[in-house]
Amino acid sequence: MIHMKNTLFFSLLCLCALASCRTIRPGDFHTSQRVAEPLPRLKPLVHARSFAQGFDYALGRDYAYAGDGPSPWLAIGVTDQSMTDVFRLLKNELEENINSNASTPAGNARFKLVSYERRHPGWGFIFPTIATFGTANVLGMPFGVTRVELELQMEITDTEGHSIVTYTASGRAKAPIAMYYGYDSVDATRKANLVALKKAMSAIKLAMNKDTERTTARLQAKN
Repeated sequence: MIHMKNTLFFSLLCLCALASCRTIRPGDFHTSQRVAEPLPRLKPLVHARSFAQGFDYALGRDYAYAGDGPSPWLAIGVTDQSMTDVFRLLKNELEENINSNASTPAGNARFKLVSYERRHPGWGFIFPTIATFGTANVLGMPFGVTRVELELQMEITDTEGHSIVTYTASGRAKAPIAMYYGYDSVDATRKANLVALKKAMSAIKLAMNKDTERTTARLQAKN
């Protein structure tokens, strides 16, 4: 009986994947919130290992940065699929909302995932799903919810890697796993990750506005 219920629930999740009409869209990688005054151009670097460990993925290799040998810092570029969303969003944040139009980088923006928690509450949805053979889900009840809570660090350094200022902010988000209006289980996680990261970046950009003059002066002093 238990095996049959598990098989049924798995089948319903597969049905959800087919019926879910919401997917990750280009707009999920952009925001319109800009800093008050653009900073001299910053090169984006991602601490890939922290994101990989947080997202429960193992990249399984070391990365070299600026030819200095193995380093956890990775310049944005071609990498594992699991990191693509992170790179794309953070690169867009710099290019569209923080950087000036200067062509030469005056420093770096180092992004690191300080903490990450992903939960899938809503086991209570399983029983009505099984009891109604999925009818409740067709009528709008979700299969579950993906919740993400994270803490993001953004450190601005000069071109030589000397730290200028560091910001840390948290972000929380959730995404429904549901038919029609929700996401499948994979895209629900991606959506929650992106929204949580954008919320953290929103808080960081607000904090940056207080330090724009000092940060700009220190970046320009090295160039």
